[in-house]
Amino acid sequence: MNAIRLHGCRLLVVSCVVAASALSAATVSDVGLLSQGTTDSFDPATIEAIGDKVADWQLANLDDLSYIRNLRDEDTYRRGWQHAALYVGLMNWAALPGNEKYDRALREISEDNQWQLGRRLFHGDDHAVGQLYLHFYEQEKDSGMVAHIIQQFNQILVANPGDTLEFLGDPSPGVGWVCQLRWCWCDALFMSPPDLDAAVAGDRRRAIPGVCRQGILGNARLSAGPRIQPVLSRQPVLHEA
Repeated sequence: MNAIRLHGCRLLVVSCVVAASALSAATVSDVGLLSQGTTDSFDPATIEAIGDKVADWQLANLDDLSYIRNLRDEDTYRRGWQHAALYVGLMNWAALPGNEKYDRALREISEDNQWQLGRRLFHGDDHAVGQLYLHFYEQEKDSGMVAHIIQQFNQILVANPGDTLEFLGDPSPGVGWVCQLRWCWCDALFMSPPDLDAAVAGDRRRAIPGVCRQGILGNARLSAGPRIQPVLSRQPVLHEA
């Protein structure tokens, strides 16, 4: 159990660094556990206390990002990759015994987001938040939680973009570089495949055309992730290879 809790803490802290570290605005008492020379950093109680402080601080400051230097509009977008990275860390922390309150907070965030992905159809940055909705679908099997994921990835698979995987030309508003239609940067392999893997359930996955093998993901392979069972009323529209 201690090893599991340590792993959960690592995931939470790494994700929170992406969303901006709580330590940038912490008080001496907040970081006391980290600075005490006599504290065993791998002691279960220390791990739990630090993880809870980070999680509590992040949730309390979701609407106050004044501590971020050079704040951009996209940093405040609740369905963007910045917040999604935090959600994934909190999901893992919430899965540990006694941390149910974080799951409740994440469900409220999902409801506020109306279970929607980001604005851009193809861009991986706007897919990452889907992992949060899949987390709750696995618990409750409510198809409304994943309807937008299914809808969006239907369109992606049908479009089957086949442009270059190189960063060439100039970025376009709402798209970025053309290659980003195919998830050509490494971060996208964390953000998009879990949604796709879940949206295409069971044996239907083998019907995915070159979109995954040599299309959207280039030579990358689908990452392992939770799958939506094929009981949904809306299944992806796929073409046989």
